[in-house]
Amino acid sequence: MNTPVKCNSHCAWYFQMEYKIPDVSTLKRIRSLSELNVDQLIALANQLQIFTAKKGDLLLERGSIDESSIYLLRGSISLIAADGQIKQLTVSENEELNPVAKLRPCIYDIQAQETIEYLKINKQALVEFSQMSVTVSGDISVYSLYSNESDHTKFLIQDLYRNLMNEEVKLPSLPSAAFDISQLYQDDTSDADKLSQVLLSYPEISLKLIKKEDKGRAQDLQELPEIMRDIAGRLGTKRAYYMIMTHVINKLFLSQPGELTEALKPYQKHSLEVAAISRVLAKITPGIDPDMAMLAGMSHEIGSVVIMNFLINNDNFSLDPDESAQAVNTLGPEFTSLLLKRWQFNDEIVQAAEGSEDWFRNQGDAIDLCDLVLVANYHTLMNTDRVATLPPVSTLPVMKKMNITQDESITLIEKSSSEREKIARMLRF
Repeated sequence: MNTPVKCNSHCAWYFQMEYKIPDVSTLKRIRSLSELNVDQLIALANQLQIFTAKKGDLLLERGSIDESSIYLLRGSISLIAADGQIKQLTVSENEELNPVAKLRPCIYDIQAQETIEYLKINKQALVEFSQMSVTVSGDISVYSLYSNESDHTKFLIQDLYRNLMNEEVKLPSLPSAAFDISQLYQDDTSDADKLSQVLLSYPEISLKLIKKEDKGRAQDLQELPEIMRDIAGRLGTKRAYYMIMTHVINKLFLSQPGELTEALKPYQKHSLEVAAISRVLAKITPGIDPDMAMLAGMSHEIGSVVIMNFLINNDNFSLDPDESAQAVNTLGPEFTSLLLKRWQFNDEIVQAAEGSEDWFRNQGDAIDLCDLVLVANYHTLMNTDRVATLPPVSTLPVMKKMNITQDESITLIEKSSSEREKIARMLRF
């Protein structure tokens, strides 16, 4: 506990009761901080405060863009969604601490169900602290845990979010062929006749598949149904679904009105690179389908279409490019999640999108799809102007989990180049 400043008895009582800092053992329960040494943890602890809330108090409101991660230390809370669904979360002593409701804007009202204690740590400040902890061994107790994001940018994002919600922005729908393949995928059917009919209704994919057959009889239109049925039998519903959906996502980036397509090109390029690295990683990770990893990587930032469309149509695209990029970075994960859920993408792909920048994520020892997309996204961002906002690679729990060394990171990027071209060829028509 901090030593209270010299003041009257009431003031001293306030500091003793209301202002507490976490001890080292508490911070070590946060997986992303567990590798820091004692001096570093003490320095960090002195920048933090343990907050108390009573039953019924709101820790965070739905729609908040507060970039602080909340760690529940004691007690029970409820996460209340817009549709009224409630998730309960309780933490016990010595249990590993994970951030609550990581997505921003927050999609829940977070409410205390009893008297609780919790920490709030600014996400970007935690990244910056990890950067300092790798390079600085001296006194860092003066380090400030505050985001340098301007008030103007914060106001812009809050205003954007309110407008998007209040105007009930229309989310894009899937084309009919994509909807049909989605139904087959959801039903887990392997009916080759039904699948061939769906493929024939989506010429951008079916013509590519037929060309690969390299059969002279493909020139005879009467034989196309039988050819496609053979292809469908070999391809299978899952692979066809991943191929079509990847194509649909890519096309959604590139089929917008001219100004919007131009604005989205960097996001499309980034998504293609993440898809390639995700697919490379999946090929060496047991239990994860490379085609599903490709789709997860391609779709992880599709919410940018909604955000950029809103900016342009509301005459806000004259904003500073850095501000519009910040708006996409902040709002994108939620709108990506909304889109993917609306399109009935499976939970793994939705969670991969939501956690693609949760750098200190660690959900156990088993490698999952989100881990792959997170690693792919990190490596892709290393080649952009966002590199300064990234934590050191050595501080990412997922890198240790996947046993990826610095040399292997370089090899991964090299291998992804040929994979990227393969995916690009599949997407070109």
